[in-house]
Amino acid sequence: ELLAWLESCRNSDGGWGGGKGFDSGVLPTLYAMLVLNILGEKKEMEAENAESIAAYVLSLYDKETGGFKSDSLGEVDGRTTYSGLFCLYLLGKPLPEKSGEYFERCWNFDGGFGGKAGAESHAAYAFCALSGLNLLRKGAKRQKCIRFLALRQCASGGFNGRPEKLADVCYSWWVLSSLAILGGLSSIDAARLEGFVLACQSPKGGFADRPGNSPDVFHTFFALAALALLDAKKFGLEDVDPAFSLPKGVVGNKDEPLLLEDDG
Repeated sequence: ELLAWLESCRNSDGGWGGGKGFDSGVLPTLYAMLVLNILGEKKEMEAENAESIAAYVLSLYDKETGGFKSDSLGEVDGRTTYSGLFCLYLLGKPLPEKSGEYFERCWNFDGGFGGKAGAESHAAYAFCALSGLNLLRKGAKRQKCIRFLALRQCASGGFNGRPEKLADVCYSWWVLSSLAILGGLSSIDAARLEGFVLACQSPKGGFADRPGNSPDVFHTFFALAALALLDAKKFGLEDVDPAFSLPKGVVGNKDEPLLLEDDG
């Protein structure tokens, strides 16, 4: 039933919409491809299907900036650029090298990454940039970025996405995975983070954004992913790949670690 529903969301341009009858976008296209990988239905992305999907994704590529648009009328940012690269990676297609320049322009003086050049640093965009650079096998400055990410840990033990914001359980993943990519997990208090994540679990089941709030699927996913990265065995979870937010082996992973520049 799920495969049939996914097929109903696929459009004639080769991409997927967020629902039946919705216009195609790079984000729902990536999500559809990830579901197919999780279900072991990779044949859905082979042969002529792969060519039509790749053609759609590349139609969103902006040659001037090196980024990818969200859809035919959308704007370019770090999230959509990472998604476009990830789609092409899943299809086994060459990745545009200029996308690395896009992420490099998003790097800020405080060590974080914004969604586009000149935008405020944000932990979720740091994940997109670092994971995108990992796909491209490009380098990333290490020390300043680790410092920016480590400073996201709040008194509660949880992480926020940018300075002066409340902690949110989804950033347990965005920050922790970015630190894992950079080899900087020792810079935060993992025990306090674990305590915050577990405090967000609801008696109703699932996890909320912060303790006492209502749970939802989005925050439940990222809470479990963070716990898997902290100690998968302890929580009975699969080992998770920090660059892909998925169990290791679902989509394959890069054998070599991210190239890092010690920026002091």
